Amino acid sequence: MGSVVVMLCMSSSIVVGWISMKGRSRNSSNVLAGPGLGPVGPTGGSDSLGSSGVVNNSQAAQAAQAAQAAQAAQAVQAAQAAQAAQDAQDAQDAQDAQAAQDAQAAQAAQAAQAAQAAQAAQAAQAAQAAQAAQAARDAIAPQGYSSKPNKEFGGSELFYLHPESTPVGIEQNCVQACNSRNDCNVLIVNKAKNMCWGKKFSIGGTVADNSDRITFLRPPRESFIYFVRHRCPLMLNADRNVGTNIPIEPEHIPAAWTFERFRIVDVGNDQVAFHSAAHNRFLRVNPDSRRIDASEPCNWDELPTNWERERFRILEMYGKKYIIGFNDLVITANGPQSAVTAEPKTFRQININNSTQLTIGNNQEIQIR
Repeated sequence: MGSVVVMLCMSSSIVVGWISMKGRSRNSSNVLAGPGLGPVGPTGGSDSLGSSGVVNNSQAAQAAQAAQAAQAAQAVQAAQAAQAAQDAQDAQDAQDAQAAQDAQAAQAAQAAQAAQAAQAAQAAQAAQAAQAAQAARDAIAPQGYSSKPNKEFGGSELFYLHPESTPVGIEQNCVQACNSRNDCNVLIVNKAKNMCWGKKFSIGGTVADNSDRITFLRPPRESFIYFVRHRCPLMLNADRNVGTNIPIEPEHIPAAWTFERFRIVDVGNDQVAFHSAAHNRFLRVNPDSRRIDASEPCNWDELPTNWERERFRILEMYGKKYIIGFNDLVITANGPQSAVTAEPKTFRQININNSTQLTIGNNQEIQIR
């Protein structure tokens, strides 16, 4: 007996069957069925495949197609994922680039603002420096004067100098004109310093703001209050007590005696105030103790309007002078190196050269030297 190998190809599948033959006859009884093969057909001289082989081949093909489709789907998904990742990276890169541009723009804006602020600060500093320099120039007063920039004091006008006047209104001529008069205590000039006004001003008078004016105040000259009977000057001590010094002739009073010197300040209404430059205080009447003492510190040109006890009148009667203070109390000396008091004003009748005169009292007679 021999073996015949029969190879059949169907749908790209190879089926191998072994057919055993017992004789030469090819009838159905002599045909052996191989694995997965149907019996060999009796006619036509050819064999045919069974139905189970066809099914298996179709399933394999479907499985292969499904595998290819799955691979293709995976490839598409992978491509899509890669594209999505690339899109996300591109978006992130674009955001980063935009953020960097925004940061650069913000830094540039901040730098520009800082530069502008620095320029504005420099300009403001320059303007302040210019104003300070101008204020410093305005504050430079002629010798013996004090300056009040941007102020115009009222008062009685004594003279007016200008570019067409004789002399012209330059500062030097204005100062000389004011110094030549005893009643000129205020000199007003314009900022160009080619016009000026000399005035007699009383403390407490009108003072107006004027950006084109500078007022120069001329302090009153310093004088002594000299008690005739006791031949001694009035003095203000550092402890604010007021008394008299040792007897001395007026012309022999030393220049170093600053406690005895007072500015006689015109405060209006025929009244004066006595200001000590050494202590920057005014004399005043203390009506309770009837003593003369000193005020709180105060500049000579800034006497408050409600300070009444610092105001006096110089009364001249029959060639003699007296100082009348608050409540008509009279400044009275009780001797050398003694306290100065404020006594009630009393008049007494005396006979001089067969003529009748009225006087207050010898202890109260003073001279302004």
